[in-house]
Amino acid sequence: MKFNITWGLNAAVLAVFLGINKAILGDLDNGIGIILVFGCIFFTVGGLLGLKARSTKFHRKSKTYWSILICLTVILLIGRFATQPFQQHQETSDSISVLQYEVLGTDLENSEAYHLRKGLRFYVGKGVQRDYENAVYHLKIASELGSLPAHYMLGICYYEGNGVEQDYSKAIDHMEIAAELGDSLAQTTLARWYFNGAGKFGNRIKKDDKKAIYYMTIAAENGDVSAQSNLGSWYRYGQAGELDIEKAAYYMEKAAENGEQQEQYTLGQSFHDGRGYLSSDRFEQDYEKAFYYMTKAAKQEGDYTKHAQTQLGLWLYTGDGVNVDYGEALKWFKLAADRGDPVAMTYIGICLYEGHGVFPNHDLAKKYLQEAADQQNAEAQRYLAYLNEDNQNYPEAIKWYRKAAMHGDAVSSIMLSEQYHTGNHVEKDLIEAYAWARIASENGNASALEAIQSKLTATQIAEGKKRLSRIKVEKTLEDSGINMN
Repeated sequence: MKFNITWGLNAAVLAVFLGINKAILGDLDNGIGIILVFGCIFFTVGGLLGLKARSTKFHRKSKTYWSILICLTVILLIGRFATQPFQQHQETSDSISVLQYEVLGTDLENSEAYHLRKGLRFYVGKGVQRDYENAVYHLKIASELGSLPAHYMLGICYYEGNGVEQDYSKAIDHMEIAAELGDSLAQTTLARWYFNGAGKFGNRIKKDDKKAIYYMTIAAENGDVSAQSNLGSWYRYGQAGELDIEKAAYYMEKAAENGEQQEQYTLGQSFHDGRGYLSSDRFEQDYEKAFYYMTKAAKQEGDYTKHAQTQLGLWLYTGDGVNVDYGEALKWFKLAADRGDPVAMTYIGICLYEGHGVFPNHDLAKKYLQEAADQQNAEAQRYLAYLNEDNQNYPEAIKWYRKAAMHGDAVSSIMLSEQYHTGNHVEKDLIEAYAWARIASENGNASALEAIQSKLTATQIAEGKKRLSRIKVEKTLEDSGINMN
């Protein structure tokens, strides 16, 4: 009997797709088995079916049919990947690090590693249907064989009630075994449990700051960066019952040196300003350390990168704790502006307007200032007013002064009050001048209010207060995106 090899090979492709799908989802052994076994079966059946179809019209269209079938298989494969995240629902904060315990390689059946792997896979649903009860079964065996990660995971199961009845006492028992034998994840988890407390009545973890600090300290001294960062915060704000700025600085610096960007940025600010949680307990001001840690944060990718770059630029621009260096300031401003920071954009615009570190270029200055002003940066809005005054476009200048003043810029409030007071470039209006003087006072500068208030009658002052209320309503509407024009 003749055999249609083309049909057989096409059919075998389906087995290959199914096997690859299984292997990628975490079950390599079964994936290979599917390819070998089903590949042979599909090859044989496909070849025989192809022989029968050879003399029919269907044979002439076989390539089209097989192409459609293979496309459908690929679509199903993609669908499987797309739905996988929904089959494995998001893990809790404590169990999110489960897969760091994944055991690689082939393990002997009934070994500690074998049961740990099985337990972890059932817990997270990797390559198998998620099944907490089966996870607990294998994790218990692994823990009895001496697995520290298994004790950690059993602690999580009992804490969350996954696969077992929720029992905080048993959760603590298993977690303490792992923690006392050196598992840093167990140590930090226990510390958080004792720090926060949980449960009520007969089933609870009583808040215990001393135990929280004990376990977090062990993890921190063993190099756990998150523990170092947590301890720094606890000691800085007295969150675990003990406020100690020296210990706070010690652990924050450890975390910062280990690459924790938030601590680098916070230390930079704290050493620069001499900050502390209480006025009697502050960081010792140290500009050299401030610049060192802020530079580390600025050079590292993360959430604080552009903020650190902008802060370095501001220190260098104003000479705050360092020598004034406009060129170096512009370098940091440009890095932050490229990341979308409106303050950095504003100061590039100011440098281009004032000629600080570069030749003046008002057109380019306007580009940067406009972009920052569109993000409601008040200082950028004020400098756009300056640019328009230079070009004698006074209505546009007034528009930008108003925007800046309504976003808290005291200088713009004073400028508006003075212009309405004197009638310079606008129609003289003492009521309007009074309203903007009141806004300037609210923004931190009472000089304009003192200058005009004595010149007004009680009726005019009352009218000025009404005008002030109207301006504030306009600001509220503008902030809400409602244009009254």
